[in-house]
Amino acid sequence: MRLSFLFCLVILSLSSCKTEKDKSLEKVMSLEMELKALEDASTNMELAKEVVFAYQEFVKAYPEATENPELLYKCGEVYKGMGKELMSAKVFFQVQSNYPNTKYAPLALFLQGHAFEAIGQRLTAKTIYEEFLERYPEHPYSEQVIGMIALLQYSDEELIEQFQK
Repeated sequence: MRLSFLFCLVILSLSSCKTEKDKSLEKVMSLEMELKALEDASTNMELAKEVVFAYQEFVKAYPEATENPELLYKCGEVYKGMGKELMSAKVFFQVQSNYPNTKYAPLALFLQGHAFEAIGQRLTAKTIYEEFLERYPEHPYSEQVIGMIALLQYSDEELIEQFQK
């Protein structure tokens, strides 16, 4: 009887132990919550860099983790919030190419196009938006993408002039 009780106690204590992956993910989530509390990544660039680093290190350490598409997507969002559009485009590319069957893939492709548009790479943005429409014609953002493609033909000055009329 004592032996079975001791055995159960050992099993319970082992099952309650957190894995290194769980501990690492908790650290990432803790940093993320700190950054979210700020509401604007640009107000604390050091923390934003730390969060990006934590996301990337987790993905590198646990390449098969189911959390990776979401973490990479969030990494792209943080880069975008930091004003690092090219880095965000690179991370969004990873999401949509490495995890094409996740809910993050269409959004990552859309935001990749948006990042290129933000740095003035209109042709690249147009190509990505067209790919979005080919791959996700029924996506809720499809109408918005069609409108964005139409606006890409105009310079910023022409758009301002159009809106002032």
